This record gives sequence, structure tokens and C-alpha cells, in this order.
Amino acid sequence: MENKVEIKEKLEELYHKYKNNKNKLNKEQTVNAAILLKELAVSEETTYAAKQLARFTEGVSREFFSVLTADGSVSDEVVYEMLDLIIEVYQKENNQQNKNNMLGKFLAAAESILKNNREIACSSTQLPIMISLAAQAAFSLDTLMNKFRAFVVNSEGGLYLLDYSGVSEYAIGNIWSITNKIYPDILRSKYLALITQWAEKNHIDIPNADSSAKTEIKEQKAPLLTKSEKKEDSALSQKTISASEKTVPVNEPGSSEINIDNEADKCIAFPGNMPEVIARKTIEDVISAVNTSADSVIKSVAEMLAKANDDREKAAECDRLRSRFSEAEKKITEQDSLIAELREKNSASVSKCEGAIKKAKELEAKNAELEEKLKEAYSINSREESLEAEKIRSELKKAFIYLYEDWLEYEFSDVSEDNFASLQAIIKKMFRTLERNGIDFKENR
Repeated sequence: MENKVEIKEKLEELYHKYKNNKNKLNKEQTVNAAILLKELAVSEETTYAAKQLARFTEGVSREFFSVLTADGSVSDEVVYEMLDLIIEVYQKENNQQNKNNMLGKFLAAAESILKNNREIACSSTQLPIMISLAAQAAFSLDTLMNKFRAFVVNSEGGLYLLDYSGVSEYAIGNIWSITNKIYPDILRSKYLALITQWAEKNHIDIPNADSSAKTEIKEQKAPLLTKSEKKEDSALSQKTISASEKTVPVNEPGSSEINIDNEADKCIAFPGNMPEVIARKTIEDVISAVNTSADSVIKSVAEMLAKANDDREKAAECDRLRSRFSEAEKKITEQDSLIAELREKNSASVSKCEGAIKKAKELEAKNAELEEKLKEAYSINSREESLEAEKIRSELKKAFIYLYEDWLEYEFSDVSEDNFASLQAIIKKMFRTLERNGIDFKENR
């Protein structure tokens, strides 16, 4: 056996090929992936194996459980543990599309186990759960419905042999409903006994069924399947046998069974207490007689299923309508409350807004008034300043006119003791004139 690291590397390599090839693997790659996962599962790496199994195709899941259950050295507990783990992976998955894909893998796993080891399948508590989950989702997914129909055929109705005592009545009801859905597409004579026995075991009543037909069904054993039947379920229902070619021999006295020579017809087991006159008829007549009784049961089953489905759908629809009405009522109440609150807030906002607009207009008017007054004041001040300056200029001119004349006498004279006193007197008169007109240099000293 390769070591775990090498196995994981090879699995990762296969997964990259799977993703790069649009989520597809060829037959050889599928088998290789299943074998590698099986090696991990038997090497106490079941958790890792389950997570990896969820990443690959349904074909890998089908092949994995096929090689796992076909190997006699693998204990039943490993199989059950793997089933528990893939259910756990499904429950933890948040992506709905991935969950739907896993349901297809559930059916693939169940199919392989039912084919390879019915003992493990019938002792499993996990398979009924997986099948019921797939049945529930199949009603809204056409692809899964087709897979479920194929699962019933490929497992030869094995799902009706499982023990559903560990699942809820609701889960059993899902399987019962989908059985009614796919029943017209499968061979009636092959699955009628299994379905009826399963229904009785799970306390599902079949009303209006003919009592003789019920007795006949109870005495039938699980039908054997021929190679031709495995190719196509509907082929046998269309097949007829010439009366001149085949007849049913009468049993020896005391025998409780009728022998049928043709191997292809052994899928129909006739009750020992059928009248002797019927036993002498041709196979075609016997099939017609059995199908007549079976058809009455089929009709009753179909009617009951249709009514049950109709009632269930009506009840579910009523519940949905009540729930939607309650939610709508709650939303209306919340919206009414919100509208009232918004109206109140809006009214307060309108009042505040109107007050703000009024105040803004008042401020604008006042501002305009102040601007006008400021302009007038500025104009008056400018005029006053102009007059004051003119007055000062006039006074200074008068005061300095005589001093200017005296200055002209000494303007071009040299400074000497003779003219010093005169110049000094002129300067003193200038400063005194300035002081009288408000210009005092003593304050700045």
C-alpha cells in the first residue's frame, strides 16, 4: 500500500484533472480515484476520504462503495462510518447546489451497497436517511427525479427492503409520494409486491384494494430479474408469448407451487392456491389473470397516492398561505407604524423648515437694511474726513505762509552767527504752529 501522503497527492492530481475537464473523469480515472479513497478509508483516514468523496462525481461515489463493499477484508463498520461522514459533510454544506449534487451521490452510494452487499444495506441506519433526503428534494429537481427513477431500477427495488424504523413518518411519506410519481415508468409486476409489503410494514394503508389481490400480493416473493429485464424495465410488460408455444404444466398432487419452464417468466411467482383451471391455461392467460388482480391494486394504490398527495399538497398550500398571510399582516402593521412615524417626523420637519425660511427672510431684510445704513455712514464719514482735511490744509497754509517768506530770505544763505538766531526762530514758530493744529512731537519722545 502506498503511504498516505502519496495517495493524497495522487487524489489532488486527479481532482485538478477533474476540474480542468469540466468536472468529468473517464472510466479509468474514476476507478483510480475510488481505489485511492478506499485505501484512505481503510487506513483510518475516513474523515479525509469523506470530504474528498464529496468533491468528485457520482461515478466516483458509486465506484468507491462498490470496491469498499466488494472487499471482504473491509469491516462493515468502515462502511457505516463512511456513510455517517458523508451525511455529516452534507449537513455542513452551505451551498444549495453542492447539497443537491451530494443527494445524487447518496443514491449512487446506496445503489452500489444494495447491489454488492444486501446484508450491510439492510442493517444500515444511514441509507434510509440518505434515500429519504433524496426523495424529498427530487420533487423540485427533475434531474434528481430521473436519478431516483434509475436508482429504483438499477438497485432492483432494493430501497423497499431497507428498515425505515429509524426515520420519521414525514421521511417515509416522501418515499411513498415519489413511489407514486415514478410508478408508471417502471415494470409493475416486478415491484408491486415489494412496494406493497413495504407500505404495509411502514403502516401505509392501501384503501379499496381487492381482498383476493391483497392475498395474492402477500404470497408473492421478491421477483427475480433476468438479464433482459436489467436492460430495460418496460420490455417485459410489452412482451407476449404465443399460446401454442408455451403452456403451464399441472403440478403433482400435493404440490403447492406451479412450475414454469421458461426462465424469462420466472419473475412472476404464482400463488399455490390459484384454481387448477387457470394453471392449465397458457402463460399469456395466466399473466392476464394476474395482471387483472394486480391492476385493481395498482389502481387503488394510485388513487390513494393521488388523494394523499392532493391532501398533502392542499394542507401544505394552506400552511404556506397562512404563513404568508401572517407575514403580510405583520409587515402591513409594521409599515403602518412606520408611515405614522414618518408622517409625524415629516410634519415636525416641515414646521422647522418653515420657521427657518421665515427667519432667513427676516435676517436677509435686516442685513440689507444694515448694508444701506453702512453705505450712508461711509459716505458721510468720507465727506467729513474730506472737509476736515481741507480745513487743516487751509489752516496750515495760513500759518506757514509768513514763515515760508522768512525762510526764502535764508534759503540760499550760509549758516552763520548772524542768521542762526533767525533760522532758529523760524523753526520754533513752525513746531508751535504744528502743535496748535494737533501735531505734537513731544508725545513720541
